[in-house]
Amino acid sequence: MKMQSKIIILIAGVLLAAVGCNKQEEFDSETAGKGSVSLEIAEVNPAGLLTKAVVDGETFPQDGHIGLFLFKDENALTGFGSDYKNVKYSYNSQKGKWTASPSIKVGSTPGYLFGYYPYVDDKSTNIKGIEISSSFNGDDVMYVAKQDPVTDQTAGNVTITMKHALARVAITVVNKGYTGDAKLQSIKFEGAEIASEGTLNAVNGSITATKAQAVTLTVPSEKQQISAEGTVFECLLVPSAVVASKQSVNLSLTIDGQTKTVNLDIILASDVKSSIELNLDDSGLSVAASVTADNSQVVEVNGHRVTVAVESDVQGDILVNAYEDAGTVKIRAISISGRQLICTRDDSGTVSSTTSGDFWEFTIADIKKDLTATVDWLRSISVKSKPAWAGTVTGTGLYAKGTDLTITATANGDFAEFIGWVDTAAPTDTIMVNPYTFKVSKDASYVAVFKYILVDALTGLFTVDDGKQVRFSKGNLWCDGTGEGYTDNKPVIKSWGLETNQYATTPDTVAVREIGHISHFLWCKTAEQAVCLANEDYTEKDTLFTEKPDFAIGGINAWRTPTMAEWNYLVNERKMKDGMPRYTLKIDNSTHQLIGIELEGKTYYGMFIYPDDYNGYEVGTTGGPDTWAEIDNSGIVFLPAAGGRNRYKDFTVFNVNKIGGYLSSTLDSTYPKQRSRQLWFNQSGVTSLYLQKQFDAYSIRLVIDLQ
Repeated sequence: MKMQSKIIILIAGVLLAAVGCNKQEEFDSETAGKGSVSLEIAEVNPAGLLTKAVVDGETFPQDGHIGLFLFKDENALTGFGSDYKNVKYSYNSQKGKWTASPSIKVGSTPGYLFGYYPYVDDKSTNIKGIEISSSFNGDDVMYVAKQDPVTDQTAGNVTITMKHALARVAITVVNKGYTGDAKLQSIKFEGAEIASEGTLNAVNGSITATKAQAVTLTVPSEKQQISAEGTVFECLLVPSAVVASKQSVNLSLTIDGQTKTVNLDIILASDVKSSIELNLDDSGLSVAASVTADNSQVVEVNGHRVTVAVESDVQGDILVNAYEDAGTVKIRAISISGRQLICTRDDSGTVSSTTSGDFWEFTIADIKKDLTATVDWLRSISVKSKPAWAGTVTGTGLYAKGTDLTITATANGDFAEFIGWVDTAAPTDTIMVNPYTFKVSKDASYVAVFKYILVDALTGLFTVDDGKQVRFSKGNLWCDGTGEGYTDNKPVIKSWGLETNQYATTPDTVAVREIGHISHFLWCKTAEQAVCLANEDYTEKDTLFTEKPDFAIGGINAWRTPTMAEWNYLVNERKMKDGMPRYTLKIDNSTHQLIGIELEGKTYYGMFIYPDDYNGYEVGTTGGPDTWAEIDNSGIVFLPAAGGRNRYKDFTVFNVNKIGGYLSSTLDSTYPKQRSRQLWFNQSGVTSLYLQKQFDAYSIRLVIDLQ
């Protein structure tokens, strides 16, 4: 089809919320002026994004027709007369101009032009109620953008800019080895804010959906074939949303009589063109490419050209439109990705922004020359330390592309030493510079790696979950306090610490009526109640011994109580080297008694747990470690059978060297007000899901994460 010559594109606004006055336009008998000048149209510009399936978006097809109205006011309330209503102007491709017979006459009284496309030959046509409908490869609908008033001084050379009322969706389907006939018979949109029919107010661009529902479009038989190169199916849709927004839509294609459906996010709004690419094979449809849109537009303001581009199309962000507004440029964009957007201009001027959900609007003012504005998403920079407790880092945040960013790492006192930065995208390379400055170009994650020195931790590494390792404290937890410490008499906790060795316990001959050195604790809300628990309800949320306690040991606020799942994984599920056992717990089968391991002239009762990579001999066997120094150096954990402590009576410790109970941070779901889960061992073996009794206090061995 022959087209008229290429034109200058002016960018128009997006569909507005205001519907305008509901009153029908009125036409009085007054004309625009006798002896006035005929309205001569020099050019009609289909502005902005392409929504016409069969033309290139910048020109009308030859012999196209538009309908024009002339009003006395910019709100189209009062017309100049019936002769100035729905006047047909046609483009004559042979003469290369727009003509009307008769044409609109304009005199000295200013007149306001409104119009629409395609023309309907009906004098009753209401400029505020143009009928529109969704279609496959059908006619576009456009309307005249706000024009300066015309008089006899300007009527001889008028340029009209038109906005697109419909949304366009171009669906490319690629045959990827599908063995059927590959005929696409219909396309159905469901779940988005679209309509099959509606009316357009061509004065302000608002749309009223008369049939807001799922839309099914029939594909003509001659257009149905899906090719291996990809066939494009063009859809024009009536948007029912007042403001452009991200929509979730079920897109169903009926191919060879079978319906195939995909779900995706899409933008449906006036003047928005979206593209979708789908692959078809014998297993069905798959989304091959995210929804994209034409992300470059040009706006003219006071003789200056503002080029607007969106760089973040790979993230699924879409430029809805850009347009002139009272000497400024308004830019509207949708963040499909949910990212925070930013707009910058190449002349270093300012850009203001507002946002509502996924919808962003930017305003460019003070335009004094041609410039380029770029809408882009902020890059996410994540900065972490490893281990988390070993140091502090700065630099995490959202940054514009090209920002010079400095990230810093600071070691945690004398417990750690900075080694280097690792970019998780290149984990084999270590950046030794600190602070480290670089130019932001993409999302990135950096890890500050520290060498840690833990005098209070054993050297062994223990996997407590898939891919998660910890180190154990060198001894059980204790606290020192003063006070009566019974029922409502609250003890005063003076300090917390770790036993100086792994085997230290509180002898069962010691009564702790007067609070002193305590190494058995109750499930509780506060440290004081851990020693002396008043009657109360327990909740997992506000308990002291959760995964991350609020007290520091040895200056490091990173120690925590293992969860019950971690205790269970440690003793029942870990993978060990060379058939090594996970633990050793000596049981005298004849007496069913827990027996000890003699080391350095003393017998110790308890449980030995071996590190992940231990490949030596078991403790208590020939060749196994026979001194505490060897045990500690091997990273082996020893949990002494420290017994328990009763909350009542005189607070005496019982069953030392007979039982071991080690609290977890997990509250029992069945009895949350009474018991917690714990690791338990006695003469019968090990139980990793034991319920702690409400009235007894047991031991705690802390761990520290290596992540």
